[in-house]
Amino acid sequence: LEQTMVAIQKAQIGFQATMHVRNRMVQAYTDIMNMQV
Repeated sequence: LEQTMVAIQKAQIGFQATMHVRNRMVQAYTDIMNMQV
């Protein structure tokens, strides 16, 4: 049971990290598009 809880927490942390990176990629892309205009 304890291993399951740890696995769930690790999955949540990995998901949050992925979303954070994706959001930064989108923000950087938006900034580049705005500079070109």
